[in-house]
Amino acid sequence: MARVSGSISLVLTGSVAIALRMITVPLYLVWLGEDQYSLFLYLLFLTGFVGLSNPHVDEAAITRLTEAFAKGETDRAWRIQQAFTALSLLIALVGVIVFVGMAFLIPVPDHTLDEVWPMFLCFGLAYAGNVMSDALHPVLYAQDKFQQLAVREFFISTGGALAGIALVWAYRTPVALAAVSAMNAVVGYVLLLVLTKRLYPEFRVRPKWIPEINRDLMRIGLRGYLHRAALMVSSTIDKILLPHALPLRQLAHYHVPSQVPITLQRMMDPI
Repeated sequence: MARVSGSISLVLTGSVAIALRMITVPLYLVWLGEDQYSLFLYLLFLTGFVGLSNPHVDEAAITRLTEAFAKGETDRAWRIQQAFTALSLLIALVGVIVFVGMAFLIPVPDHTLDEVWPMFLCFGLAYAGNVMSDALHPVLYAQDKFQQLAVREFFISTGGALAGIALVWAYRTPVALAAVSAMNAVVGYVLLLVLTKRLYPEFRVRPKWIPEINRDLMRIGLRGYLHRAALMVSSTIDKILLPHALPLRQLAHYHVPSQVPITLQRMMDPI
């Protein structure tokens, strides 16, 4: 019963996040203007390709942790967590380097390097924070701590929306919006780390590279990699190519209306 109620809490929290997005996006479009908001969207979609460097082995970690906890092998479970944390830290560091490099190597239509590099840096920090948060999720999922995760997600969603509204209204620049993404990811990681340590005092924060465990996690995680990569590319490539055929400001007019039916569908059927 606890698992069902926790799952429902996560679904409701996801619906709240979607509803907040429907409120904030029109405000951002008005305050930033179509040019600046289109720039934010373009960089957001462009940097999404960095996610291809992440094999997403969190599901493998959940499987192995669930098995270890079920067998009472607590020490083995924490060793798996340490190995997964070390692997996630490596992925996060590589991601930040790639993000910063993209700012200097990839030209953005109609915009200079000085305009875009702070946003690339913010997206890099957001990516790293999210990867490290994903490193903590398996322990909580394996132990059915869905309600605690839902509370955390609620505060991050609402806090991020309010911070985004405040900063964008005050500064009227897409860098402010990118900075909110970074702050959300970093604060979310810290909250999740505190929550995990509070629930499990024996939780081992220090990462430890354990080759045999990491090889096992990678082997399981890579099974669905091609499917995830193809899905991401197919859903993003049109937004990347559009600014090279039309003015960049048209991206906001193209993307925002297309998300309305998708968002409504997710709110009505969020599972």
